[in-house]
Amino acid sequence: MVVSVHDRRAPSRPLRARFSCFSSRLVLGNETVTTGKDISRIESVLRLTRGAVSGRSDAVEGTVLHINIGREMETSFARCVANMQASRTAWERREALQETKKCVGLLRERPSAMDGALEGAVTWLMKDLLQLTRRGLEAASEKKRIYRKQEDEEETTSQILALEESGQEPVDEEGGEQGKPMSVPPVNLEEVREHCKLVLELVNARGWKAVMRCMPHEARDLEGAARLLLSMEQECPHPANKEDRSGIPKMQPGTDTAWEESQSLGIRQNPTRKSTEQSDKQIFRCTMFNGSEDSAEEWEDVGEVKCVLLLWLCVLVLLPFDIAVVDSTRENLNAKPLEEELIDLSKHFLATPGNLRDMAALLLSRLLSRRDMKPQLLSFCRWCSNQVLGSDLDPHCFLIPGIAHAMAHIFKMGSKDSLIMVAEEGWKVAEALSVGCQQVGSTLVRKLGHKLVQRVLLAMLPAAAVSWKYDRRITSLLFDDSHHQREQRNKVEAVSCEDEEFCAPEFLEAAVEMLLSGLKDRDTVVRWSAAKGLGRISSRLPLSLAGDVVEAVVDILSPTHNDSAWHGGCLAVAELARRGLLLPVHLDNVVPKVVTALAYDVRRGPHSVGAHVRDAACYVCWAFARAYEPKVMKKPALQLAPALLVTACYDREVHCRRAASAAFQEAVGRQGATSFAHGIEIITAADYVTVGPRQRAFLEVAPFVAQFAEYTDAFVDHLVHVKLRHWECSLRKLSAKGLKELCAHGREKVLEALSRTLIPLCTDPQLEIRHGAVYGVAESLIGLGESMDIKTLGTPRIDALSSIIARIIDAKLCRGKGGELMRTAVCKLIQSISTVNLPVDMEFLSQAQRTLDENLAHPNAEIQEMASEGMRIFLKAYFSDDRNHAEILVLQYCTWLTATDNPPRRRGGALALAAIPESLYADSPLFGQAMTALCSSSALGGESCHEDAETRVNSVKAIGVIYRNLCQQGPAVLKQTISVAMNKEVFTSLLKALDDYSIDDRGDVGSWVREASIRSIQEFLAVNQDMLAAGGKVDLRQMETLAFGRLAKQAMERIDRLRGTAGVAIAALLHRNDTAISYAEHFQDLRAVLLGTGACESINWSSPVDSFPRLVKLVGFEAYRTQVMSGLVLSIGGLCQHLSCVASDALFAYMSEPSAPPLPEIAKTLLEVWRSACGTDRITVPLMNTLDKLYTRTELRQIGPKVASFHAEVLELTRIEGRGSKDVKKLTVIANVLCHLCLTPEPVSSQALSVYMVLLGNRFPKVRQYAAEQLYITMLMVDETEDLYSWAKCTENALEVLSECAWDSSPEIAKEARDRIRASLPLDDVPKAQLVVPTCR
Repeated sequence: MVVSVHDRRAPSRPLRARFSCFSSRLVLGNETVTTGKDISRIESVLRLTRGAVSGRSDAVEGTVLHINIGREMETSFARCVANMQASRTAWERREALQETKKCVGLLRERPSAMDGALEGAVTWLMKDLLQLTRRGLEAASEKKRIYRKQEDEEETTSQILALEESGQEPVDEEGGEQGKPMSVPPVNLEEVREHCKLVLELVNARGWKAVMRCMPHEARDLEGAARLLLSMEQECPHPANKEDRSGIPKMQPGTDTAWEESQSLGIRQNPTRKSTEQSDKQIFRCTMFNGSEDSAEEWEDVGEVKCVLLLWLCVLVLLPFDIAVVDSTRENLNAKPLEEELIDLSKHFLATPGNLRDMAALLLSRLLSRRDMKPQLLSFCRWCSNQVLGSDLDPHCFLIPGIAHAMAHIFKMGSKDSLIMVAEEGWKVAEALSVGCQQVGSTLVRKLGHKLVQRVLLAMLPAAAVSWKYDRRITSLLFDDSHHQREQRNKVEAVSCEDEEFCAPEFLEAAVEMLLSGLKDRDTVVRWSAAKGLGRISSRLPLSLAGDVVEAVVDILSPTHNDSAWHGGCLAVAELARRGLLLPVHLDNVVPKVVTALAYDVRRGPHSVGAHVRDAACYVCWAFARAYEPKVMKKPALQLAPALLVTACYDREVHCRRAASAAFQEAVGRQGATSFAHGIEIITAADYVTVGPRQRAFLEVAPFVAQFAEYTDAFVDHLVHVKLRHWECSLRKLSAKGLKELCAHGREKVLEALSRTLIPLCTDPQLEIRHGAVYGVAESLIGLGESMDIKTLGTPRIDALSSIIARIIDAKLCRGKGGELMRTAVCKLIQSISTVNLPVDMEFLSQAQRTLDENLAHPNAEIQEMASEGMRIFLKAYFSDDRNHAEILVLQYCTWLTATDNPPRRRGGALALAAIPESLYADSPLFGQAMTALCSSSALGGESCHEDAETRVNSVKAIGVIYRNLCQQGPAVLKQTISVAMNKEVFTSLLKALDDYSIDDRGDVGSWVREASIRSIQEFLAVNQDMLAAGGKVDLRQMETLAFGRLAKQAMERIDRLRGTAGVAIAALLHRNDTAISYAEHFQDLRAVLLGTGACESINWSSPVDSFPRLVKLVGFEAYRTQVMSGLVLSIGGLCQHLSCVASDALFAYMSEPSAPPLPEIAKTLLEVWRSACGTDRITVPLMNTLDKLYTRTELRQIGPKVASFHAEVLELTRIEGRGSKDVKKLTVIANVLCHLCLTPEPVSSQALSVYMVLLGNRFPKVRQYAAEQLYITMLMVDETEDLYSWAKCTENALEVLSECAWDSSPEIAKEARDRIRASLPLDDVPKAQLVVPTCR
C-alpha cells in the first residue's frame, strides 16, 4: 500500500476530529481554575486506536503531540489567570497582565495547539466586559422600575430628576434606598481595554469564527452589550465619524426623532415618556463610566473594545426568538427598536478603516440574515446600492470597502429565499464594483467586488450540486466496484435532465465574464478570489455551460497573455480539478499548458517574472493527483512527471522547487509508482529538505534523478535550452556544472546537444546565450572526459571545439559590452580543453596562449584568476617538457613585474609565474629568475611599481605556490634547484611581507599581504624540512624560531581574520608531523602551552577569548617575547574596547602566575619595542595605552634598581612622541603617561611634571582641559606630608588654579594659569635628551 507523503506529514482533519472528544479543556470559575482529563488516558486511547487506522500511525503520533502541546498551553494560561485573580496591587496586576500577553503570543505562534486553551482564554478575557454590560443593564432596569411606579406622580418625578442632577440615589417614600445594591463589582477600565486587545490578538491568530464560538451567548446580554456600544459611540465617537467623509448623516443617539414627529402631529403622549427614555440612556451612560461622568476621559481610546463588542453581538443576535423579547425599550411606542439602532450604528462603522469596519460588516450580515429581518435587509441593500451608485468609487473612501464587505458576508450567510429577494440590489452593487474598480487602485475593493459577484450569482443558482462532475473512485471494503460504476451511470443519465431543467439567471454571462477578467487582475488576492468563484459557480451549472467556462479558462493559458493571466488561469484550473469539474476529456488540452506553466519564465528588464506562475502550476499538479484515478492520470503523468522533477531540481526559486517536490510526492502517494516511474526512490532523495539549497539540488539531487532513463532527456533539454540561457550569470554557471554531472547518465544526449545546439550558439549575438553556451561546452567536455575517451569524439567535433575560441576572437565578442563575461568563459573553455587533453593543432595553441596572456593583463581580478588557472592546466597539458617555451614565458612575465605604468600587468605577471608547471622550474635557472623577480615585487618600497598592494599579494602567494608545487618533485630536486642564498632571500622577503602595514583609501591593504605571507611561510618551512632531510644546508632552527615569533605576533593583533589565519598556521606547524617546526626553540613547550592535550581544530583562533589566554603565555619564552609583546600592545591599546579588555585581562592574569617573567623583564621588552618603533603612531599610541594600564594595575612605579633608568627612558620617549604632535588622541594618551611618571621617584617625577606644563599650554582646548583634569586628580593623590616628591607640599595653589581656570577658553588665559602653576611649584628645567633613539619614522 502506497501512503501519501502529504498524509504522513500532517494529520488529516477527520482523524483529528475523531479524537477531539479527548482533547484537554480549560474550565474557569469565579475563583478556581481546573484542567481537563488525564493526558495519559488520551495517549493510551490513541495507542489502542493506532492499529485501527491503517497507514496513519504518524498522524496519531502527531495528534498525541498536538494534545501535549495543548495541555502545556492550557497550564500556562491557567497559571496566568490564577496570578491575575490573586493579585492585589496595581503592580502585581500589571505583571500578571504581561505574563498573559506572553501566553497569548505563544498561542499566536502555535495556533493549532490552542484548541484546548482558547475557550478558557476568551471566557476569562471577556469577564470584565461582561460585568460592565450586566451592571449597566441592571442599573437601568432598577431605575425604570422606580419611574414606572411613580409615573403618574409629577412631584415625585421632579424629585427623582433633581436627585439625578445632584448625583444622589433616589430614595423611596418609606425612607429606604429604592435602588438595590450592585451585585456586580466595579471593573478597571484600563484592564478592559487590555483584555480586548488580547481578544483581538486571538482573533488574528485563530480567526473570528473560532473566537466568536467561545464568547458568552446568553440572551440577557444582548441589550446590555448593544446599549454599551451605543453609549460608547455617543460619548467617544470614532475619529473617522467626527469628520463626514462618506456622506452618511451623523447619528445622534441622544435624540428621539420619532417622539418629536409625534408631537408635531398632535399625538397625545405622556409628558414624562421622553424624559424617562432620556433618563434611561443617561443612567446607562453613567453606569458604563463606572458611576462617574468625569471618568469618560479614560475611554478616549476604545477602538478595541468596540471591535470586541461588535464581535460579541454577532453571537448574541442569533438568539432563536424575536429581539423585541430582550429589548426593554420596545414598550415605549416612540422608542427606536434595538435592531434599528444597531443597523444605523453599523452603517457608520462601515465608513471607518480597520477592524471596526470588518466587525461591523460581520454584525450586519449576522443581524440581517435573520428570518424576521427581511424588510431591514431589503432596506439596507437599497441603501448600499444608492451609496455605491451615487459615488465615484474613490479609492480613499472607506465606505465602499465596508459596503462590499457587508454585502459579501450577507450573501454568504443569508437564506436562499431572503437573498433572492435582494439579488437585484446585490447585483447592482457587484456590477458597479467590478466594472468601476477596474480603474480604481484599491485592491481590497476589487477583491470584495469579485467575491460579491460570485455570491450573488450563487444565490440565484440551484443549491444542489451537479451530478455530472467527476468523482474519483474511493476503494472501500464495504462496497464492490460495481457500486461505484452504477453511481457513475446514474450521474450520466441525470445530466440530460439537468440541462433541460436549468434556468439561467439573466446576469449569468456577465458575472462569469467578470470573474474571467478577474483572473487577469494585477493582484494575487483578486485572482485567487476569482478562481475560487469560478469553481463554485461551475459546480452549480449544467455540463454544457460548465464546459464553456472550462474552455474560457484554458484559453487564458496562451502566449498572448501576461504572467498575471497565466497565474490566474492556473489557479482556476486547479480549483476546477479539485472540485471534479475538469472532466478527464479536457486533460489532453490542459496538461500541455500546465507543462508550459511549470517552466514559465519571461524576461522583463534586468530580471524575469514567472515564479508565481510556476508555483501555481505545481498547485495544479497537486490537484490533479488528488482528483483523478490512476488510470485517468496514466497518460498525463508521462508529461507531468518529467516537468515536475525538472522544476523540483532546476528551478531558481526555492519555494518553487519545494512546491514541485511536494506535488510529485502527492502524485506518487495518490497515483502510485506505476504512473510516476521510480517514484518511491525519487521522493526519498528529492524531498523538502534536499531541494532547498540550490547547489545541492543541481549537483546532487538532479544527477540522482537523471539516472532513470525516463527523466534524463528532459533534464538535459531543460539545461541546454532554458537554464544555460538564463539572465542570471551564477545560475548559468551552475547549470553548466549540472550538465557536467549528467554526462555520466546521458552521454549520448549531451553529445547530441553539444554538436547541434551548444557549439553553434557560442557566437550568438545575445550575450546570455553565448556565455551560457561556452560554459556549457566547457563543463560538458570535463564530464565527457570522465566517462569516455575524448579522442573518440571524432575529427569533426574536435575541430568544432577547437575553433570556438578563434570564432569568438574573430567576432570581437571579448570586447565591449559583455566582454568581461566572455573572457572568463573563454578561459574556462581553454581550461576544459586542456583538462581532457583534447588533440589540437599549433594554431590553437598559439591562439590560446595569446588569449591567456591578454586576460592575465586585464584589470579585472576575476578574469586574471581564471586566466591563471587556465594557464596552469594549459601549460601542464601541452608544454610540460618544453624548456624553450618556458624560458620565453619566464622572461616575459618577469618583465611584466617591472612595468611601472601598468599595475594589472604586474599582478598578472606574478600569477603567471605561479602557473608555470613545477617540472619546468626543477633543476633550472628559471627558478632563480622567477624568485628574484617575485621577491623584488613583494617588497614595499618607494618605487611606483611597489606601491600596488595587489601586486605584492600576488607575488607573495606565487612564492608559496611555487614552493608547494616544487616540493612534489622530491627532496633531491629541491636540493639541486634551491640555493642557500636564494632560500635566504625568499625567507627575508616573506618576513618583510609580515611587516607590511600599508594603508590606502581602501583601508589596511597591507593585511592582505600579511595574510598571504602567513600561508606562504607554511609552504616555505615544509620545503626546507625536505631539503634538510636530503642533506641541504639550511639553518632551520633560526628560520623556524623567527617564523614562529612573527606568526605569534600576527595571532595577537587587532584583525580577527589575521588572528584566525595565523592561529591556524601555528596549530598546523605544531601539530602535524610532516610540517611540524620541530627545530624551533622550546618546541615541546610551545606545543604543550598552545595545544595542550586537545585537538587544534577545536580552538577558535579568531576569538580573543579562546586564543589570548593561550598565546599570552609565549611572553614567558625570551626568544618570542619581543614579537609577542609587539603584537599584544596593539590589541591592549587599540580602539576596540572588547579586544582591549580581553587582551589586558589575559596578560595580567598570566603575570600573576609563578611561571610568568618578572615585571622588569616585561617593562624592558616594552622599551625595546618602543625604541624600534619610535615615531610610528600605529605602534606608539597603543603602546602608551598599554603602559597606562600597566602603571594602573601593577607596581610598575616602584620598579627595582635593575631598571632604574626605565622611567627616565619612558619620559624621554614620551617627550619625543609629543614633540610637534597635532593628534589630540595621542596627546591625551601622553598626558596619562606623564601623570603616572609624576608619581615615580625623583628626579623623574619633577621632570615629568615640568614636561606636563607644556600640555597645559597646548593649542587645542580639548587637550588643555583633559590635561588639567588629570593633573588635578594626580595632585589629589599625593599626600603633602610625604617626602617622596619635591613638589608635594606646594600643591595647594596649583589645585586652586587648576579648578578655577577655564582651560577650554582662550590660549592666553590658559598660558597665564599655566605659568602661575609653574611658579608655585619647585620645578627645574628638564635637561636635554641623553637617550639615543632611532630616527622617527
